Amino acid sequence: MTAVPHRFAGGRVLQKLPAWQWYLFACAVPAALAPFFLASEWSHAAINVSIAYASAAIAVWRFRTGRGVPVAWLWIGAGAALNATGGISESITEQVFHSDAYPTPADGFYLAIYPCVSVGLLMIVRHRNPGIGTLKLDLSQLPAGAPATVPASVGIGELRIVVPSDGGITVDSHVEAGAIDALGRHDDGTDVRLTTGTGNVLTVVANVGAGQIEVVRAP
Repeated sequence: MTAVPHRFAGGRVLQKLPAWQWYLFACAVPAALAPFFLASEWSHAAINVSIAYASAAIAVWRFRTGRGVPVAWLWIGAGAALNATGGISESITEQVFHSDAYPTPADGFYLAIYPCVSVGLLMIVRHRNPGIGTLKLDLSQLPAGAPATVPASVGIGELRIVVPSDGGITVDSHVEAGAIDALGRHDDGTDVRLTTGTGNVLTVVANVGAGQIEVVRAP
């Protein structure tokens, strides 16, 4: 009879963790244990700076892979590197020059992480959710009275549709959260359906998750 080795039940779960969760775990452990084992301010600074520079190095590696939005990772890496530089600057100011002045160059380095990481994250979000932003759809050049159905949608943002100056128009619009301004009719609700004009009807089906829909006639 062959013995089957017992496997730790959580092992399979750990193997399935994505790389970013492994990285957070690897950073959280030394950061949490440092106060109990490191006595000097220099030691604490060294741990924090090492983690920050490691984060910057990983961001640069991600940039070099060319996957996703490479430039976004440069922004994130720059923010992490500047934040780490702030740690070095603060340690020198306090431990070498024995100064408690405020503000110091370190504060500038620390604050730099916010715009850098924000830009990087926004680029990634825009890449993964192309329906975010403003969409302008010009249908004014369609032949007057030409029957057609045109769908348009935006996840988050503004959808502006310009329809021909004359002819029949049907607007079938829906907003999960926001406002609708369709051919002069304003509604803060979620659905607006109206038909105006004569002749063959151009039907505009507009959907926005959160934001605004505007439908106007061409001048």
